[in-house]
Amino acid sequence: MSPITHFFTGWVLGSVVGSNKRERAVITLAAVVPDLDGLGIIPEFFTRHSRHPLLWFSQYHHDLHILLFAIVVSFFAFFLAGRRWRPAIFAFIGFHLHLVEDLVGLMDSDGQFRTCFPSALDGLGAGVVNGH
Repeated sequence: MSPITHFFTGWVLGSVVGSNKRERAVITLAAVVPDLDGLGIIPEFFTRHSRHPLLWFSQYHHDLHILLFAIVVSFFAFFLAGRRWRPAIFAFIGFHLHLVEDLVGLMDSDGQFRTCFPSALDGLGAGVVNGH
C-alpha cells in the first residue's frame, strides 16, 4: 500500500491513543518507517545507466518489514516519547498495522495474494499464493 495510507493509519491510531503531540507523532511515524527502504529507488534511478548501478530498491525493498526492525522502532519510540511504555507499545502495533495493510494490498478479488516475486509456496513459481 501507499506510504500515505500508512501515514493516515498511524495518524488515526496515534490520535486515538496518544496523549500529546509527541506521542501521536511517534506512533504515526512508526506506521510509516518500514517503507524507508523504499527510498533506495532514488539512487537506483540516478545510477541505472552507470557501469555500477546501485540496486538498493530492487534488492532491498521490504528488508525493513521484519520483527527485529519493529523492536528497534519500538525501542526508539520509547525514548522519543519520554521513556513511556504506552506509546512504544502502540508504535509496535502501528508498525504491524503497516504489515497487515501491505498484506491486504496484495490480495486480489479472488482471495489470492499477488506477489512481485516467485513464491516457493505456490510450487509453480507463478507469483501467486492461494489464499485458502
